[in-house]
Amino acid sequence: IYTLLKAYDFDNDQRIIEKIPQWADFLLFMQSKEKESYGAFHYSFYFKERKKELKFVVGTTALSIFTLLDLYQRTGDSKYLEAAKLGGDWLVTMQKPNGVMKPYKRYDGKKWVCGQKESLLYNGQVLSAFSRLYKTTEEKKYYNAAQKIANHFIQRIAKDGCFLGDDYRNKNPISSVWAVKSLLDFYRINPKETYKNIIFGCSKGLLNRQLDDPTYPLNYGRWQMAFSTSGNGWLAEVMMEIYHFCREQGETDCEKYKKAVLRVIRWLIQNTYSEDNSADLQNPERAISGIFWNYNDKYVRTDSVCHALNAYLGIINDLGDGFPFVY
Repeated sequence: IYTLLKAYDFDNDQRIIEKIPQWADFLLFMQSKEKESYGAFHYSFYFKERKKELKFVVGTTALSIFTLLDLYQRTGDSKYLEAAKLGGDWLVTMQKPNGVMKPYKRYDGKKWVCGQKESLLYNGQVLSAFSRLYKTTEEKKYYNAAQKIANHFIQRIAKDGCFLGDDYRNKNPISSVWAVKSLLDFYRINPKETYKNIIFGCSKGLLNRQLDDPTYPLNYGRWQMAFSTSGNGWLAEVMMEIYHFCREQGETDCEKYKKAVLRVIRWLIQNTYSEDNSADLQNPERAISGIFWNYNDKYVRTDSVCHALNAYLGIINDLGDGFPFVY
């Protein structure tokens, strides 16, 4: 839904607007009203059994909040804002005193259990959600929760540098760029110079990890230690936002971020099904324009498609006609 709304802004495709009520109703249907998980969003729905999974991942709720706030801003319908706030209230209950988020809550058949490992992806997603909630509602509880995560990120970066890992993953650019993206969202509600310096400093560091040798076209454009279209699509999406933020702030040499986006978009297009590379599939017409995971696992991923499309839509108006595609 979040990506399709961006697509609608680009070309006013009326099919999207016609379907929004149906899609949004499904999103609201996935929000729990049960005591142990009130406000959280179920991780998945099993269509065959018509059952919602009794697992609630903080990242799922955080990203649902992104969409709900977008729907509220477009429609003015309070049901979307109230659902977003309920999700935010549940996220507050999942936060440890040091700001780190418990990654999930699930029912194991006998009791409710919470994960304890740290995920920088989830920390970042939740920081962005809290920041957006505060920007919309000005309710201090969301700001306070956001500040705790921001402080944790600042401490981690001061200790370990910008290239970060967590209990789930070794150091990698995807976890690292979530820290950048979420601090950018936090900066929009607390514009301290410290945050801006970290945003640009870490972004520049990530640029140095992009593979930029065009004589190796198989990997040209993707990031070191990022092998999937989902991860590289997310890096493209964030670098697109950093490019725009750089220009907003009147910084110099912002073009380097745009060039990085174009490099990785080229790689993403190489990993996209078209009429030329889908003939051996069972249903090639359905696969066309789908972005597959990587060269070894060629199944289409929704998150890969969404991240890539968000990046495409965010940068296309900055290119002009006949732009040079290879940098």
